[in-house]
Amino acid sequence: ICNEDAFRESCIQRLKSAGYRITKPREVIIQCLSKSKVPLTAPEIWKTISENFSDQSIDKASVYRNLETLTELNIVHRATPDGRYIACHHLHCSSTHHILVQCKECEVVAELDVPKELVAPLFFHTNTQLGFQPDSHLLHMPGVCTDCADKEGKE
Repeated sequence: ICNEDAFRESCIQRLKSAGYRITKPREVIIQCLSKSKVPLTAPEIWKTISENFSDQSIDKASVYRNLETLTELNIVHRATPDGRYIACHHLHCSSTHHILVQCKECEVVAELDVPKELVAPLFFHTNTQLGFQPDSHLLHMPGVCTDCADKEGKE
């Protein structure tokens, strides 16, 4: 995981490289998600921005549109099936394959880069069984983190 300034700069470079403008709404969404330890829904992102960035007004539709763009560029990930988002702190990775592990107790999410050699058998199996050729994936794994497991063991 990198610091917030380095993450912000990486995001700006990725946006510029893809031909996108650097707008205040994009910047505050990136900042909001980079500070969060847990995945947030679009309404939670909007509420956080409204409460903590009083100098910046953003409407809910802009949050949804910008999340779509940031997701396409792998700046953020849709981290859970119910539509929660988290900043991708692996912007420097060469792989597009990630596993997001989320603690069911404290809701903290950690992101793990997965080498393509480990994913290749899964892609091969998907292709032979379904005739489908995925080009990337994002796997979400709920469970219990070490800190929460230790707390449960001590109680």
